[in-house]
Amino acid sequence: PPGSCLEVNADPYTGHKEGLPDNGLKLRQSVYTNLAYGVKMIEWFNSSQVFEPESVELTPAGRDVAALNAELRVLGPVLVGLKSLDVFNTPPLQLGMREAYKEHWVRLIGEETRAGLVQGMFEGEDGLDYMMVTNRDYRSSQSVVVRFQSKWMGIAPWHEKKKYSYAIDIFDKETGEWKTFSSSSFVGFTFVIGPGDGELFRIKTNVE
Repeated sequence: PPGSCLEVNADPYTGHKEGLPDNGLKLRQSVYTNLAYGVKMIEWFNSSQVFEPESVELTPAGRDVAALNAELRVLGPVLVGLKSLDVFNTPPLQLGMREAYKEHWVRLIGEETRAGLVQGMFEGEDGLDYMMVTNRDYRSSQSVVVRFQSKWMGIAPWHEKKKYSYAIDIFDKETGEWKTFSSSSFVGFTFVIGPGDGELFRIKTNVE
């Protein structure tokens, strides 16, 4: 499975060996962006910055890593069973990024003045759809609009039209449980995502 090696100190060349005050948020943004892109393993480099010299006490950067590892231990068993299908980004787009095409059945809208969102689409072993949303802005939270449209927009026009609704669950990274976000949505939903954070959603399509 794909993995990623991340540096414990997000600002290694600033002279701050223990990391700057926003180190934890920068690491969070890096971790959840990788997860949205389908990464299954996170490795930290280097261990000398995790612990105080000649001690088992964690450095400030080490505590940032420990907090993220605690979430990954809960989230990992779910993500490892998901198949990555596609990845999109919302503006502003950097080299190599692309927006969801207009026919895609789920699209994200972030705040115009923010750094954008990552939208990772997955399929579970249960046949359901999963979506990881990551906030590329590690400085601020932002409101997210999720819009749904039919998965089958391109079917022949003479086919009888059907109604589609979506049941949405959100994964609780503290308890490891799925919580109902919306039992039936026809057009989408909104939520607020924290700085650099990632949220995993499970989406069940109902045909009426």
